[in-house]
Amino acid sequence: DNHTDGAGGGIHFAGTGSLTLGESQISGNQAGTNGGGLSIGSAAEPISTLSLTQVQLADNTATSDGGGADVFAADLVLSEVEVASNQTTGANGGGFAWTGDTAAISDSTFVGNEAWTGGGAVLDVSTSLWLSGSVFQENNAGHTVGGLALLGTGVAEVVNNDFLGNASGDPTGVGNISITGPEASVVNNIIAFATNGVGLSLDETSAATSTLAYNDLFDNAGGDVGGAITDPTGVDGNISADPRLMAISFNGDFEDDDLFLRIESPCVGTGDPDVLASDGRPSDIGAFGLRDDPADVGDTGEAIDTGTPEDTDTGTPEDTDTPVDTGEEADTGTPEDTGDSTDTGDTDSPPGDSGEAPDAPADPDGSTNPERDPGTPQDPPSEDANLSAASGCRCSQGSGQTQNTIFWLVAGLLLGYRRRNERPQ
Repeated sequence: DNHTDGAGGGIHFAGTGSLTLGESQISGNQAGTNGGGLSIGSAAEPISTLSLTQVQLADNTATSDGGGADVFAADLVLSEVEVASNQTTGANGGGFAWTGDTAAISDSTFVGNEAWTGGGAVLDVSTSLWLSGSVFQENNAGHTVGGLALLGTGVAEVVNNDFLGNASGDPTGVGNISITGPEASVVNNIIAFATNGVGLSLDETSAATSTLAYNDLFDNAGGDVGGAITDPTGVDGNISADPRLMAISFNGDFEDDDLFLRIESPCVGTGDPDVLASDGRPSDIGAFGLRDDPADVGDTGEAIDTGTPEDTDTGTPEDTDTPVDTGEEADTGTPEDTGDSTDTGDTDSPPGDSGEAPDAPADPDGSTNPERDPGTPQDPPSEDANLSAASGCRCSQGSGQTQNTIFWLVAGLLLGYRRRNERPQ
């Protein structure tokens, strides 16, 4: 939150030495000229090396080049640098402006920056540049080149990056990435969804010497390509298809975006076959590829819930061995009339007898006969069993002359007992 009328609202570093910054935040600064957050070296006297690792440049403003940073350094190294929401009014490089010999930029983000030209960054290389694993998203240019303007006479390798939703103020300008001068190798990049302007443009010099291979150019408002190149779709592995990112909103809120690829993305495994992913697969197109954790990928971007496993319990297993006492008399139907039984009328039960037949254990097949091993003789019925039969019990009855004789003997005894009890005292 510093302010200067000159250069370098946050840090102004001049001289011929080197500067290294790590794990730092440079935010909310203002410069009256160039370099809202950082002003490093000058065109007349560039420094030797600028190295930034895990540095955030955010919400800085300038009136000249480099809203976030304006850098003149022979060598530039950026690793895991976030350049977000910086602005320059009427000049170049809303997020970052650099002029120098060599640059290595990896795993960095340029999002939501604004400038007249080169909303995300303007990089002017004289020798060599390596740009990989980085994102240019939703940067805006008042004139042209919303995302990245790559200038100079050197050799540039632009590999596995995302250029998404950048916009040019001029609809005939460049939305996502412009290459003017360098011999470029543009491989394995997603260049998509430019909201104004073309997706990718090369001038005649760069078009004559550059390679475009295994890129996904898709749904750019002003057309996928412009300048001196023709549509490369279907040639050298270039495709034009929805990259099927996990989540992207283009609402200026980068926290709700997820730029990993869905499992069904056409960018999965369709990158340069000479380049392998970290797990040995063929390379993916784009900055991120698939997630490391397979549980996190799927059509919805979330882990797939298969639901509660099906319950395989079919209920209480049928008991085929142990008899069950139901506590009630089992109904086996009306006993067959043998012609031997005689209704004794209202015959009282002997003392200690409840007058009801005892519960019979239920067999699994519904009968009242206990299960027996094959070949075991059936036990003869007891006297109680025949008494129950005489009183109308639906139990198994005895048969034969001996059983009938015993029955009448017992019946006579009971009748005599009743009469003796009814005799007046």
